[in-house]
Amino acid sequence: MDINTRAVKEPRGFIRIIQFIFAILAFATTAGFDTQTVLDISCKVDGKAKLDHVNYKVEYPFNFHDVPFKYPSKCGEEKSDTKYLKMDFSSTAQFFVTVGVLCLLYSLGSLVFYLFMAKYYETNPLLPMIDLVATAILSIFWLAGSIAWAFRVSDVQYYTSPKQLKDEIDYCKECFENPQNCTVVCSIGKTGNWASLNVSLILGFGNLFVWASSCWFVFKETTLHRKPMQMGEGPQRFDSFGDQTRQGPITQQNQFQQQQQFTPSGY
Repeated sequence: MDINTRAVKEPRGFIRIIQFIFAILAFATTAGFDTQTVLDISCKVDGKAKLDHVNYKVEYPFNFHDVPFKYPSKCGEEKSDTKYLKMDFSSTAQFFVTVGVLCLLYSLGSLVFYLFMAKYYETNPLLPMIDLVATAILSIFWLAGSIAWAFRVSDVQYYTSPKQLKDEIDYCKECFENPQNCTVVCSIGKTGNWASLNVSLILGFGNLFVWASSCWFVFKETTLHRKPMQMGEGPQRFDSFGDQTRQGPITQQNQFQQQQQFTPSGY
């Protein structure tokens, strides 16, 4: 089986490699995300200062209905209460990751097809059209997923921040409303590391750009872009750069003109 390495040198094939790498990074930084926010609760018990660290785990798929939020029933006590936050951002996160996996598989599959089955791709006009439609659909998926994920990343950071978590604790909320009569101090301990999640957001829009750009190079392989064949000419093909790769037979008129150019004078 012949390998068409020329396809990788064209934008149509080379951009599939970029898409493959971007897709891996996008879903890996999202599905593998894990951090903790910390709320500090301090008070005095029997004249001694007491400090409790309340940890809240934030991880994919960001369904906080299933993540327990445990905190001391009262400052300085070992007994704890448990709450579950009402937010659920799992559908958006899972859609974003699913798009990444689909694009990873499609970019890899199409690249293998370009390399090992180039003959069928060049001779069957239906295959480039299918490739174009699939590329356009995945571009739309990245558009929808990236915009939705941008809003959800902001929501995740906001609702899981220590500033918002302390509103879930009754005595912290009371101290915020009546600070003069309060002996408990609820403060921010750690806001969490959101770098990986922010990178996933950037990669989402990066994927949108490379997939939307690849639509043009795939479009140039379809019959919608190829110039109609002129009468007396054989089929012509253009690569992703727009260069002609195969030229049809010379017409009878062109042959006559070439013969005149090489006919010696004086005969």
